[in-house]
Order: sequence, then C-alpha cells, then structure tokens
Amino acid sequence: MKTLRLLLFALLYFCQSGSAAQQQVPNILFFLVDDMGIQDCSVPFIFNQKGEPQLTPLNKRYRTPHLERLAANGRRFTNACAYSVCSPTRVTILTGQYAPRHRVTNWTHPISWKNVPGTVNIDGLRSPNWRCEGVDRWQPLLPQLLREAGYRTIHCGKAHFGPNDTPSGEPKILGFDVNIAGHGAGGPGSYWGEKNYSARWRGDQEGIWDVPGLEKYHGTTINLTEALTLEMATVLEESVQLKKPFFAYMSHYAVHAPFEVDSRFAENYPGLEGKALAFATMVEGMDKSLGDLVAKLEKLGVAENTLVIFTSDNGSDGIANRPLRGKKGTRFEGGFRVPLVVAWAKPNPDNVLQKRLSIPAGSVEDDIVTCADFMPTLVRLGGGQIPVGSVIDGKDITPYFRGIPGTHRRQEFLSHFPHKHNNTLFSTYRNGNWKIIYTYQNRHWELYNTALDIGEENDLINAEPQLALNLAQQMIRSLDGLHAQYPIDAETGKPVKPDLRPLEEGVSQISSIAPPDMLEADTLNLGARILPISEANIFKEEGYFTWCNNIIKGDDRQYHLFYVRWPRQYGFYGWLTHSEIARAVSEHPAGPYTPVEKILPARGNFSWNQITAHNVKIKRFNGKYYLYFISTNDGGRNFSEKNIVATAKTRRTHSFWPILRNNQRTGVAVADALSGPWQVLDKPVIEPAGPISTVTVNPGIWRGQDGKYKMIIKGDRPPRVVQALGISDSPEGPFVIQPDLVFFMTHSEDASVWHDSERKLDYAILHDTRGFGLLVSEDGVKWQKARHFRVTGTQIKRRDGTLLKASRFERPAVYVENDIPRVLSAAVQIDGGKDAFIVTIPLTDKGE
Repeated sequence: MKTLRLLLFALLYFCQSGSAAQQQVPNILFFLVDDMGIQDCSVPFIFNQKGEPQLTPLNKRYRTPHLERLAANGRRFTNACAYSVCSPTRVTILTGQYAPRHRVTNWTHPISWKNVPGTVNIDGLRSPNWRCEGVDRWQPLLPQLLREAGYRTIHCGKAHFGPNDTPSGEPKILGFDVNIAGHGAGGPGSYWGEKNYSARWRGDQEGIWDVPGLEKYHGTTINLTEALTLEMATVLEESVQLKKPFFAYMSHYAVHAPFEVDSRFAENYPGLEGKALAFATMVEGMDKSLGDLVAKLEKLGVAENTLVIFTSDNGSDGIANRPLRGKKGTRFEGGFRVPLVVAWAKPNPDNVLQKRLSIPAGSVEDDIVTCADFMPTLVRLGGGQIPVGSVIDGKDITPYFRGIPGTHRRQEFLSHFPHKHNNTLFSTYRNGNWKIIYTYQNRHWELYNTALDIGEENDLINAEPQLALNLAQQMIRSLDGLHAQYPIDAETGKPVKPDLRPLEEGVSQISSIAPPDMLEADTLNLGARILPISEANIFKEEGYFTWCNNIIKGDDRQYHLFYVRWPRQYGFYGWLTHSEIARAVSEHPAGPYTPVEKILPARGNFSWNQITAHNVKIKRFNGKYYLYFISTNDGGRNFSEKNIVATAKTRRTHSFWPILRNNQRTGVAVADALSGPWQVLDKPVIEPAGPISTVTVNPGIWRGQDGKYKMIIKGDRPPRVVQALGISDSPEGPFVIQPDLVFFMTHSEDASVWHDSERKLDYAILHDTRGFGLLVSEDGVKWQKARHFRVTGTQIKRRDGTLLKASRFERPAVYVENDIPRVLSAAVQIDGGKDAFIVTIPLTDKGE
C-alpha cells in the first residue's frame, strides 16, 4: 500500500512538473512610444553595408541612455515599418491584420459622430467610408488571446483603438484586464500635472482630450510620462504578487503633441529652445520611463523572465528627421520607419526562457518587419492559440529576434492612405529595397531605392520604367487581395484605382539601346574550343545526383573536382534539402574523376548553414583555400527530417519550400590544404542589399586587378532574379553589394568568373534558356556581352557523333591553367530530373 502511495505521489509530481514546464512563458513589456522616428534617440538605426552605425546629428542631440542599454543587450531593427499615422498601426498590433484589410486606415476621433478625420473632397475624388468606429472587437485580438493563455493583460497610456462612444474606445472591452489612462483620444490635453493633463486651458471645454483616471496627480508637478510610469510600476508589482505572467502594454502619450517642456531635463539642452527643447525633453522623459520600468522588473526579481519590445506607432513628428525624408502622415520613409529594439530586461544565457529565445547582444537586423508581425509573434511566444480560420497578415518574426540568418518574412510593406494628413490620397509599396509611391490626386508615380537613397531624393521612375510597372502591378494586386477601399470618383461614385497608363507609356517609349563597342582585346572564342565528350567526361556517383562543380589543381599536381551531390532517393529537388559537398580527383582536368571524400555535410553547425551545402566554388587566395557555398535553415521552426524529406519530394508547392528557399545565403569554409580540415565561418559573407533582396546565392568570386575580392551574386529583384556585384577587402567578407546590377539579362544566372591576365580582361560564363553565354569586363564592375557571346547550346556532342540532350544545362565553370581555358564543366539534367550529373567538356587551345 505504501509503495502504491509513493507511485501515485511520484506520478502526480511529474504530471504537475510537466504542466508547469509547459506553461512557463515570458512576461512581456511592450513599450510603445507615440510619434517617435528612428532619428529621435541617441541610438543609431542607420547602418552601412559593412554593419557600421551611421551616427547622425540628431542621434547626437538626444539623450536616451536606457534605450542604448536595451539595444546593447539585444537586437535592433533598421527596417521596422509602421503606418504613417497612429490608429492604423495600433489596430494592426492588436489584430495582426494590415490596415487596408481592417479598414481603420486613419486616426480615429475621440467622438465618432463629431468628426471623421482626414476627409477628402478634392479634384473630383473623395475619401471612402472607412472604419472610423475603430477596431472590430469581434476579431481575435492580441490581449484577448494572451489572457486566454493565462496572462494578466495590462494597458497603460494612450489607447486610440477607436472613439469613446464605441466599444473600441475602452481597452477592457478589447481584452485588457487593467486599463490605466487609456481612452479614445490620440493625444493628451497636457503633459503637465498643474493643468490636470487637460486641454481645457486651450479651449477644449468638453474635455475630450483629458487623460482619464489620473486624478491623484492633478495639481502636482508630476509630468504625465512619469505618472504613467508610476502607475504601471504599481500594477507590475501586483502582477508579480499574483504569480501570473503579464503582458504590459506600456503605451506612452509621449512624444505626441502638445510639445511641452519636461522641466526635469531642460538643463540638458542649453542650445535648444521652443518646440526643439520641448521635444528633446519629452524624448528623455520617455527614456527615463523605460529605465525605471526595467529597474522595477529587476527589483521584483522578474527581469530575467521579461521580454522587452520597444517601438513606435509611426514616424517622427519632431522638428527634424534627416536623413529621412518626410515625417508622420507623409508617403515617405520618415512617416513609416520606426525604432524597434527587442531584448531581455536582464540578459542571462543560463535562464530557461532565454535559452529558448536567445537574442544576440548588440546585434542588428536589416530585413523589413512590420507592426502586423507583433500579434502572431507574441501569441506564439505566450503559448496562445490563434483561432482556426482567422485571417492574419503578420508573420512570426521570432527567427529575427534570435538572429537566425535568412529572410523569414516576405520583404514587403504596403500602406494605403485614402485620406488627408501631411500628404493626401496615396498608396506606397515596398518590395525589398525598392519603394513605389502613387498619389491619386495627380496620378503621379515615384520610385526609390531606400537602401541606396534613404532620403528618397533620386526618383528613378523614368530610369527604371519596367521595374516601376512591375512594382505598381504588384501593389494593386496586394491592395485588391486585402479588399482595400480606394478613393471614390465624386461624379460616378466608383472606386478609383492607381492608373498604370503613365508607367505603360514609359515602358513602350524605351528605345533599343545600341550595344557597346566590342573591346579590342576581347578575342576569346570559347565556343570554338569545345571538343566532343567521351564517357570519361561524364562524372556520376552511385546513389547520388551530382550537380554544381568547380575544378582546381592541387600541390600534388592532381586535379580536384569539388562538387555537390545528394541521395537520389529524395528526388531531383533534394538539392535544396540534402546537398553535400564532396571531392574527386583525376590526373587530367577533364577526367575521369574518382570520388575521394565528403568535404561538407548536408547539416551544418551554425544557424545559417543548418540545412544543405550547395553551389560550390573553390578558390585559392594568399596560400589558403576558400570553399564558397550556399546553405539554408528552417528559421528556428525545428523541422523534422520527415518534414524536410516531404519538402524535397513535394517540391515548390510544399509550404516549407519558400522558407528554405528564402533563407539561402552564401558563406565560406577555409582550409590550408585541399584535403582539409575545413573551417566553416559562422556567418554568411554577403547579405541582400542595394538592388537585390531576399537571397544571396550562386556566387562567382575572383580577385580583381585592383586587388579587391569581387563576387557576382544572385538575388531577387521584382519580378525575377538578377545578378549584383559584391566587393570586399578580404576573401572572408563582408562583401558590400554595389548600387548597379552587373548585367541584366532575362533568365540568366550562375556566373563563374576568371581573370585573363594575357588579355587583361575579366570573363564570366553563365547560363540562360538557350545554353551558355560569355560576358567580358575591363574592371569587373561594368560588363557586356563578349564578342563571341554564345558558347554552347543545350546539346553536347559526343565522340561517337550522337548528342547528349539536356533538359537543364546549368552551373557552367571554366577551368583555366596558365591563362588557357582547359575545361568547361557543367551540370546536366536528363528527362526532367530522372538523372543529373556533371560533364567536364575538354577545350582545345587552338580555337582562335
């Protein structure tokens, strides 16, 4: 009997322990500032491609030491996007839906029937009937879902989810257990306790802008920002005593107008006066609040278990915003770009929660993330469940929190503002670094590259007409997919979509550009050198598909073929999931080659090369060997091997395929000898930037005549992949992507490059839909078709007179010895993937 009781006790103990472990979730302090842009703090949010912060004059003006500390402890985001006015962002944070879908596309008034903000009736256009009553409370909302997951949900400060005379005006109706000072107004009456945080002193006799619930501070010298901080600190202490995880939505009214000096900090800005002085003190007061709340968490002993997210609802409304153009309410990045920092309140790598969500200290993320991403991300982190069938536009961005390399959400941000504010009636669409803008009133289009031109000063609408048209078409498709409300034609009552005709006319007016003059030294006729192949020139390996390849001559005077292989059992598309790199040797550069060893496995040790090793290039620089290759990862989703195999066999239609595809990056392994050991560097050597986005794959690397290391890299550019150029002082990178594409040819990719010292030219061979072509350059930067461009088609001659017909003929590489091309190696697919292998086509030196 005693034994039975002990067994029952042990069983009960382990069941309870397991349950507690499953319920262990982080506290969340969501610190939301109003109208704060990326220039309104001392933390730089602008970085160059080398990862160096660009400290601006405004960064030097403001004092935000606590935000500096948070950024040093965690991860800052340089491309965090919100809508350009407040309510659309705030409703999006709650719903996870883009504003065109939830239709709160403008800021809401405290009284719905009294005023509909931003109403337009100009030049025959008027605003649509948008959702001015605020958030739809019947949608699954972030605080509701976290409360259902066991959280105590706390709202403090500015709400602005809807007017006071609608249910959306009361945060408690929307899922918050506690509401401190939140109501339907988008700004406070005053920040001064002496004025009771009221606007009656400036004529608001109805008190619709008065901050509610802070009567105990009326008549005091306590600033509104400080009062909210004190109230939140008290509720945090109550929450800890209740032993419940908390979701603390600390939503400051600061730094929204009215611009009133916070006297606690005025002496810190002796050179400022007026609005500039008031704004600077309000920024510092907000920062002090952040520091005070983090200190409170430490005092309560819960800082290690508390995740802090610091952000803003839209761009700056301050007096200056350069180098960004525009401000709150405009169509430019100054209205959309917001600070975002994610960190644990007190980092401790041994903490259980922090082990699950490890945030690299002092790290920077350049990919686009949006305000819609917070809802699904925080629900997942909090152990909640989004109801089946819910329409959620945001993405789980925890892989970005963890610093996992790759592109973990589509690099898009769409805004739609059929209203009037600082700008009127516009839609904008970002795809990677490219941003297109449409103004409905005058049918005007604009195009900018936000990475190369953060100030949006160089309108490329005439220079890139085809790209502009592609982006515009994507923007309209996205708006239609969200059931966006377009401006209304005042005469017909019909919606008015963006007019594509100006862009279509621009494309039709493009005249054919005369090809550049042929370079005098460009005499290489590679196609004339091709010899028929024999069986010795076909490299296969039992049980594998073989594909990407590169040849190098070793100190042993043998020729080494570095190649990619993956087990045939996974099908041809196993290249994305199961590729590994191996080495074969031969006494002759064209083979036959004998497999020797596996060099890099399909599963790596770092987050960037977690899955697959593909597209190999082998180089020797400065006495060392550099093995460049591409890899991918699952974004921290913990795919099982079964998941990965299913992805390979289902191919591009599998839901995991785009995750693996978009996380592809190029990295390098280094060794002193071709036999290794190979040390894989822990980070990719090149990230998407400038004219390309999403991926950096299929590298072609060489050392230029100027001593710089150059890499032609493939990336995305709407609507297809293109080739960009990266340059570095070191073969280990980082490679800085240049502003201009190296060449722009339809369906061309996979360049392999070498320098011809006799001709003093750089050559690149690539594949297109017709076979292989040759490009030439004098400096490795500006490229053109070679005099003898077409090298070969997709049929390969055999010595017996028959033809080897390829369904895919890719991955060309030329092995050059003593300035003489000796072998053209390539990957061949037969019958749509029934077989795939490498050919090493011999070249004669008597071609021209």
